[in-house]
Amino acid sequence: MTAAPGVAKGGLGDIGSRSARVSSSFHGWNSYRGWNIGETDYLLCMDYPSTSRANEAPALARGLSLLRLLSRDGALTLDRIARATGWPKPSLLRLLRTLAHEGATARDAATGRWRATMRLATVESDDLRLVDRCAPGVARLSREAGHVVEVYAWEDGRMVMIDRADPPHGEVLVRMRLGGIRDGTELDAVSVWGPALGDAPRPRRTWEWTAGAKTVIGRGRWDEALAAARSAGVACDCEPNSNLVRRFAAPVTGDGGQLLGVLALACAPMTAANSQDERLLGLVLSAARLASTRS
Repeated sequence: MTAAPGVAKGGLGDIGSRSARVSSSFHGWNSYRGWNIGETDYLLCMDYPSTSRANEAPALARGLSLLRLLSRDGALTLDRIARATGWPKPSLLRLLRTLAHEGATARDAATGRWRATMRLATVESDDLRLVDRCAPGVARLSREAGHVVEVYAWEDGRMVMIDRADPPHGEVLVRMRLGGIRDGTELDAVSVWGPALGDAPRPRRTWEWTAGAKTVIGRGRWDEALAAARSAGVACDCEPNSNLVRRFAAPVTGDGGQLLGVLALACAPMTAANSQDERLLGLVLSAARLASTRS
């Protein structure tokens, strides 16, 4: 696979998942508030000490547990939720409908699956600060590019999606969800920034997409991609993955130049390199630079 001059390119692949960042306990929360940053709603829980006894409001605790489950595992049917929680379906349905009325969950009429439309985040968390930093660029990028915009945090040697904005018009075909992980085993436009600007070592085995198949790459291709990314300040996937998604990504850095995360465009359906590449690269680079200058 050959990269265009000045542009770092990789491939797209299977995505792992992890739990969205939430508090580990409901006890002690005695106030909360909703918040909207960019295109993502958050329920921010104030961790104040509480003198009330535990589980005084079990329905509230169950509702928060449902949000945690749906944020972690994605869209689930009522049967799957019942098996995961061990709670009666009638009670679950009442909770899910109540959460939907408050804008925290939604049900897909075609599949019957429930999904979270809010996630839990602790006040003043690193993730929330990064989402806030990227918010103006995310809104502008979604509007101007017309594709899905993703925000990844650089955490423990991995890129973790913490925010996502869908375009205002058009069908969304990107499957990556909040909490999804890119661990660096796949060389792509997002994960390349970990070793390029962060402290991530090269995995023992790396691969990229070539003609719709996973292709193992050597040290030479790895070094070439990192050098191109550092030089251009932006990267894109050379070829689409099996879902016809290509990503265009640029790093978000802190005041001291340290890697905080990545701002990415996820474009689908998308063919191999074409005339739109330079425009999309310019848009994502501009948005990432805007985020990097905010504190």
